[in-house]
Amino acid sequence: MAKRVTIHERDIWPALLGIFVSLVYFAVIFFGVKEYSLWQQILDLGWANPLELIRSFHPHALRLLVVFPFLFVSELTDIAADRLFSVAVPIFMIVSSWLCARVLAHFVAGNSKRVWQVYLLTALPLFGLSFIMNGRIAFAILGLSVLTYCLIFSFTVSAWTHRPNPIWIIVGLLLTSVSSGALVVGFLFLAITSFGWAFRTWPRLSRWLLFKLFFSILGLAFVSPIFIAGLIKNIRFYGGFVEMLRHGAGKVLPADPVLAILTSLSFVAFALVASTWVLKGIRRGSPETIIGLACLLGIAGGAFGFSTLASAVPIYFLSFYIWFFRKNGVSVSPKVIKTA
Repeated sequence: MAKRVTIHERDIWPALLGIFVSLVYFAVIFFGVKEYSLWQQILDLGWANPLELIRSFHPHALRLLVVFPFLFVSELTDIAADRLFSVAVPIFMIVSSWLCARVLAHFVAGNSKRVWQVYLLTALPLFGLSFIMNGRIAFAILGLSVLTYCLIFSFTVSAWTHRPNPIWIIVGLLLTSVSSGALVVGFLFLAITSFGWAFRTWPRLSRWLLFKLFFSILGLAFVSPIFIAGLIKNIRFYGGFVEMLRHGAGKVLPADPVLAILTSLSFVAFALVASTWVLKGIRRGSPETIIGLACLLGIAGGAFGFSTLASAVPIYFLSFYIWFFRKNGVSVSPKVIKTA
């Protein structure tokens, strides 16, 4: 468990402001200015056993598992599941903002405990986004925020003296399962990072890194059938692979076939250049590579749906802020990487 985060004297006013803004945001949604509803594909499953659906590789099994607590508590308390969900969404966004603020404070202030100095930089964009998105994306945003937080602090030396509990890695991935694209982004994020750092630190592999390697392989093997089933279902629903792409970034791609092909080739070229950058970053031991990788995966996932693109929004802001502060000479980037 991490050490308790204390508030420094000069952080008192930023802390009070951050807490005040968060409480106002929560109150606005709590009193019904914005409401969220559970999506229909989950309600159609009713009280199906999530574990039985997982055994049968049902494409919505993991989504039902994530949402099941709302249905269960609703049944016990007679409070509408949508009402419980509406209360949970702002909590998810506040927690996501806090996690991303700790990562940003680690890069900018050189100390993750200075979270209140940068909290509003991550909170305000997410709070604003929550008023125009559907609630389902809040799960994916929280999941990718948890993964980014865990991976950053498991590979860099900071005031954090203990590695993240592996359970949080599992929780982060489970939360991303509300979107097939976000789930794939989450698993690729974990797998590429783990295998990349394993390559860099070989043969001195820590037990924590070995666990992530094993879990990445096991998780990919487990989720692949569910993802393939969901992909086939989406292709059939939209009437073809190209039509499915029109659900995501394809909406803004040129309609002319030649221009579409040229645009696609440009994306491929960009991906190759980006991959080279990621590999070089891994070899240098640069923790910024982890955030950059998450951004690239989120953008690539946007080709299949804007929900996947939106799920990585806090990571996009993290990347921008780190670049901005570094450009203005105020970033203190962690350079030492744990190898044991």
